[in-house]
Amino acid sequence: MSDLTDATGASLFEDLKSVTKEKETETMSLETYFDLCKRDSEAVKSGELKYPMAYATVSERLLEALGEGEKINTAEDTGKLKNKFAGEVIVRYPAFSNLYGMENVLKKVVEHIESAAEGGQFKKKMMLLMGPPGGGKNTIVNQLKKLLEQNPIYVLKAKDGDLSPNFDSPLSLFQDDAQKNFVAEKYGIPKRYLNLELSPWAQKRLDEAGGEFDKAFEVVKTYPSLPRQIAFSHLMAGDVMTQDISQLVGKTDLSAMGDELPQDDIDTYQHSGALQKGNQGIFEFEEAQKASGDMQKPLIQALESQSYTAAENVGNMPFYGAVIAHTNEAEWKEYLKKDTNEAMLDRTNQIDVPYVMSYDDEAKIYQKEIDRTGLSKYPIAPGTKEILAQWSTMTRLEDGTVLDKFSPLNRVKVLNGEKPPESATEVPDMKTIKDETSLRQGMEGSSTRFAFGVLAKTFNAKAIEGYREADPVLIMDTLKDAIMEEKRFSDEQKEKYKGYLNMLKDDYKERVEEIFIDAFTDASDEMCQNMFDRYIALADAWIEGDDFNDKGFSGEMLDKQQLDQKLKEMEGPAGIGNPESFRNEVTRYVFRQERKGEKVKWNSYEPLANVIRQKLRVKFEDIKPLLSFDTAKTDKEKKKQSDFIKRLEKKGYTRTMVQRHAAMIG
Repeated sequence: MSDLTDATGASLFEDLKSVTKEKETETMSLETYFDLCKRDSEAVKSGELKYPMAYATVSERLLEALGEGEKINTAEDTGKLKNKFAGEVIVRYPAFSNLYGMENVLKKVVEHIESAAEGGQFKKKMMLLMGPPGGGKNTIVNQLKKLLEQNPIYVLKAKDGDLSPNFDSPLSLFQDDAQKNFVAEKYGIPKRYLNLELSPWAQKRLDEAGGEFDKAFEVVKTYPSLPRQIAFSHLMAGDVMTQDISQLVGKTDLSAMGDELPQDDIDTYQHSGALQKGNQGIFEFEEAQKASGDMQKPLIQALESQSYTAAENVGNMPFYGAVIAHTNEAEWKEYLKKDTNEAMLDRTNQIDVPYVMSYDDEAKIYQKEIDRTGLSKYPIAPGTKEILAQWSTMTRLEDGTVLDKFSPLNRVKVLNGEKPPESATEVPDMKTIKDETSLRQGMEGSSTRFAFGVLAKTFNAKAIEGYREADPVLIMDTLKDAIMEEKRFSDEQKEKYKGYLNMLKDDYKERVEEIFIDAFTDASDEMCQNMFDRYIALADAWIEGDDFNDKGFSGEMLDKQQLDQKLKEMEGPAGIGNPESFRNEVTRYVFRQERKGEKVKWNSYEPLANVIRQKLRVKFEDIKPLLSFDTAKTDKEKKKQSDFIKRLEKKGYTRTMVQRHAAMIG
């Protein structure tokens, strides 16, 4: 069997051809197209379709591709989500699954699209994503573009001629009320879809056909495509002095002019403007705030009335696409100061895109970047990305609030949905953080790009010694140097950021002991699961006040008092302060998950997992001899150390990583 043939005998190329065929263009008559419209109109009315895909707007096609989001009531979550979102209901979309930690931003993006689809206030507004460099603005725009490529558009094509250079919709053919009323009644198309400008290109072909639609046009079903520049355009405003309005609205092709084609004939026009290329799709306007007054005028027209004035008096051009802009905060602030920009501001919906403030999500972004590079083949120790992510989110905290009295590390742990073990006076709750921070949080600080640069340098830090890897110890050393070398950090920032790094080092030193203890005890998953199941069985019997037959363990029949004693033996090392509340909470969680048909793993509920870990603790002094790599050892000691390192290797550490960690804690 060929490497390019699967078990069914189909070749790779046959499969690819099948996938490609699904998105091939299709030419049809106007009559066939309007039959499709009628079918979709009826399907929407019956509830079979949510949107009439034969004539859906750009916003409706985006929503169709996006699909229904998953609503999550975080109040019912027993893990980090409940704390992270303060019990609120959040929505997550599979299409945005690679946009980590952006739930609040994406909620606003979807609200903009939904409002535009309903004909609400955002239908006539440009979506502006504003935030710091490397905060995810481009990623959001690119994801929206991918969504738009999923569903087709229908475009007028001249009989025996070319596709409309404006991507004219067939619905634009009907310009007077009588025609619109007829089409609306016969095909069930709501009149709001029929208020489209007919382009000068289409008007000329219609005139040449004596006003007979079917003689002038066919319809092409095609798909928005970035590579082919179908229903997509991109323009960077750039410097005011070098801006050319033709980049936005197109221009006359002087070489096409002659005796038979005067300058104002539409066939002398180059439909190369961003508003033409982005019709029925997305026009991405980068640095839109730099647009001159001349550039703003046609854009304002397009947003307000779905048409704009072209050059050379050729007539109005249609635009019924979406405009998405993005910029950084400093430039946007300058833009806001100018009174001359008021009209543009009225047609702009600003959506702030701050840096991610959950370090778990930040770490996922690093992993996504690692997977895109050759770094993915090198060893990376557990906690490496998280250490870097903790530091990054600490730099993004808002200063000058009552929260300054709390440790920055504790603040980012709370933002991550955790409950640090310190006393309540040392740890703010999520409600306090939400109440005391403004929308400014996350708009400043170190970027994800800087962090990934540090990660890449970490992998290369020991290349001269013959190996490439990353671990928390090595990344903290690399980060220290990177902070001092970064020219964009002021001296004050460098001192503050080094202070954050020192906090992380102190915190990690304590965790290193736990890492070594876990490896020393080598408690298997099976052993921990058995301890977990036994605790739940004992706790449930104690809550119900039942005697418990401990035949599988001690062989005894335990009453409530004896059950309480057994449970306390497990809870004691973990310092459980309110056993009754803890037992009730744990059993409720387990039984709730089991009702969903899920087998509950021992480490899925962190508070009880910690009880099990503490029960298995040993004294750190027993491990210290294994951490010495430069002293003579007996064969028995060597074997013990070798087994210890092998257990750490299974957990993701190399021998050199173990040595660095051992040196860190002395």
